This record gives sequence, C-alpha cells and structure tokens, in this order.
Amino acid sequence: MPERHVLVTGATGLVGRAAMEHFARLGIKTTAVSRRRPFDTYGASFVSVDLADEASCRAVFSGITDVTQIVFATLHEEPDLVSGWTNKSHVDRNAQMLRNTLEAILPNAPRLQNITILQGPKAYGAHVCSPSAPMRQMRGIEQRRVLVSS
Repeated sequence: MPERHVLVTGATGLVGRAAMEHFARLGIKTTAVSRRRPFDTYGASFVSVDLADEASCRAVFSGITDVTQIVFATLHEEPDLVSGWTNKSHVDRNAQMLRNTLEAILPNAPRLQNITILQGPKAYGAHVCSPSAPMRQMRGIEQRRVLVSS
C-alpha cells in the first residue's frame, strides 16, 4: 500500500494544529502549512506560504506531488467577527485561499483521494448568497476542476 501523505493548512490554528498533531503522531507523513511556523509540528514537515498569494501557492505546492489527503483548516476572519461573516471581502478571501491551494495541488497530486474542508460553506458565503458555481460533495478526485464561487 502506498504511503499516505496528509497536507494540513491552517496549522497554527486550533483545528489545524489538532489535525497535524493527530496524523503526525500516527506516523502518517504530514505537511503543516501556515504563514508562521507552529510552536510544535509533532514531527510534521512545515512549509510557510500565504494561501492568499496564488504565485506562492503554485511555487510551494507544485513540488508536493505525493499528497493523498488535504485537511483545509485555514480561515480568514475579519476584525469584527460577527459582522465579518456577511462581509463580501471575508467570503472572497476565504474562497481565494481555497482556490489557490487546490488549483496548485490538484494538477500535481495524482494520488489525492480526499479533501476535507473544515470551515463549512458559511466561510464561502453560502449563508449570504447562492454560490455562482454548483457546490457538491466530490466523490473521488475524478472531478479535477475546483468549483469555488468567486
């Protein structure tokens, strides 16, 4: 059986840190992704990248070709947390980070089997407006095009 490789974005946040720690402690190859290095990587490799920067995502992720699972735990919050959830810039930035990550990884990771997005559709504006692209659960990664409304 080929080796599993889990890429965890948002590794300095509560959810990302827990996912990184869980997979790394199980001995599963894990790559932690965040702008700042986590205090502890629990044995995971670490890469620093600003997910809002498309060019940086392509540069960093194009060399990671053996990913089998992505745990997307990244979330941008506005300064005013409650009103930020209805702010278009909040939705746009979260969608951009997800799109930049997946569009950089998908063409180079033929063994990718699972993408877990932990923030739910609210981070991408589903509670404010209907997404312009159809959103559905991906069964396998035969659907290689990312459908994230912008």
